[in-house]
Amino acid sequence: ISPKIAGRISKVLVDQGDVVEQGKLLVRLDDEELQQQVEIAKANLEAAQAALERLKADKSRSVAVFAQAESHHGRVQSLHQKGATTREELDRAIESLAIATADTTRAEATISEGQKGLLAAEKTLEYHRARLTDTIIKAPFAGLIVARQREAGDIAVPGSAVLTLISTEVFWVSAWV
Repeated sequence: ISPKIAGRISKVLVDQGDVVEQGKLLVRLDDEELQQQVEIAKANLEAAQAALERLKADKSRSVAVFAQAESHHGRVQSLHQKGATTREELDRAIESLAIATADTTRAEATISEGQKGLLAAEKTLEYHRARLTDTIIKAPFAGLIVARQREAGDIAVPGSAVLTLISTEVFWVSAWV
């Protein structure tokens, strides 16, 4: 039995000769740093959610500004056709409408970017939670602990055995003849 991640062993809950059931907790790795990383990832997720809400509010504002600029442009254009306003006033209305259109487009793009940031924050949180789960080593099958290679305080790395567990239901014999 070896860990998926490297870490300091905080507890070895079984010893040589113990019979264990499948899923029994065998070893705990120190998880303090990983818990902090999960908390940071949660905070980043909350910040990404808040940023996305702010971006949606900004889009609502830019849509309202666009509607006002479009209405103003229509009025000025109508007045210009009747000769009741100057070309300069019409040009300003056209410019205001173009700026409002660009702001709306930019708001939509930032919302898309914010949604991608939110997705990245969610995936980061999932990753850190999975790593935190990897600090708990359980018995993959029922059997007998035949060796204990590490103690609490030792560093365990993937691929290096902490315990040796054999199945008591299936026996394999390897012999040279």
